[in-house]
Amino acid sequence: MKKRLDQLKQMAKSQGQEAVLITSTANVYYLSDFYCNPKERFLGLLLYTDDREPAIICLKWRQA
Repeated sequence: MKKRLDQLKQMAKSQGQEAVLITSTANVYYLSDFYCNPKERFLGLLLYTDDREPAIICLKWRQA
């Protein structure tokens, strides 16, 4: 898993990107080994190209 994140991080850095936002549930799982079923909620993995830790973003379920 760490190897996948490092490869993506290096690719993005080489293209001058500061961060990458992954929003596909399958890709978030593939890269981070984190799985949840977000239903209609936003789920993302924010990967910085510097030394900051990656962040999982999952919005809170809102009841009507």
